[in-house]
Parts: sequence; C-alpha cells; structure tokens
Amino acid sequence: MNLEETTATSCFVSPLYCAELHGLGLSDKVLFFWEVYGNYAELKTHNWDVDSYYIDGEKAKHAISLPDRIIPAYNIKDIEKLIPPDWVLVFSPFGEYQIMPSNLYERIEGCASIRLPDVFALHLIECIRKHAVDLKIINERING
Repeated sequence: MNLEETTATSCFVSPLYCAELHGLGLSDKVLFFWEVYGNYAELKTHNWDVDSYYIDGEKAKHAISLPDRIIPAYNIKDIEKLIPPDWVLVFSPFGEYQIMPSNLYERIEGCASIRLPDVFALHLIECIRKHAVDLKIINERING
C-alpha cells in the first residue's frame, strides 16, 4: 500500500503493518483509521467531528466509491507502550532504525525499517508471533 509521507502521517504505522497487527488480533479501538482504496491509503478520524459535518461528507463520498478496506491506524505511542521492555533502538549508517532486543528474549530477532513507527510495529509483530507478549494484556493496554 502506498503511503504519502506527510507530517500528519509520520507518527503512524504504515497501513500494511497496521493490517498485519489487526489480523494478529490487536484491538481496533484507536482514534484513527486507514481507508484503503486499491493501493492507496488515507488517514482519517471522526473523533472531533462533533456536528457530523465531515461524516456526512464521507457518506456522500462512499456513495460513489466505497473503500476496499478500513483498518485501524496505530501510532508510534500506541505501539511503543505495547512492546516488551529491554530493547535498544539505534539509527544505522544505512538510514534504518533498528531494534535489538536484549538477551531476555532469545527467540525474538531484531528488526529494521526506514520509518520509526514501522520498526516498532515490526518488533511488536515479531513479539506477538513468538508469544513473547500476551495479546489479551496488550489489548487491555490499548483499550485503556
């Protein structure tokens, strides 16, 4: 999925990883969401639309073209509070952020990405897959 990197989207996990996290069972109770049209994703929220002005506009838009998918949009703070402690984050000379977990998590491998929110998401995906975190507990954290 294409993501047009702007200041508004720079702290959000890419839609591809958001979809993967949601598919692994991560809660969708977050403030923002991605509307995916083909290979293009738009970041949206309706939480501050108290008079339904934008929601009504979206309904008119959806009458013409429904999005292919709507997925939760996790931001860096959502993800950072969910990953297990004891890791080191470095910025490599190759222009990548890298997370290297401590020896406590022998089964968890390090990961890298050019986007900071994505490296946190990749690490959380790895932790969920290797059962280093309890999905029920992290969903309680994200739901507040």
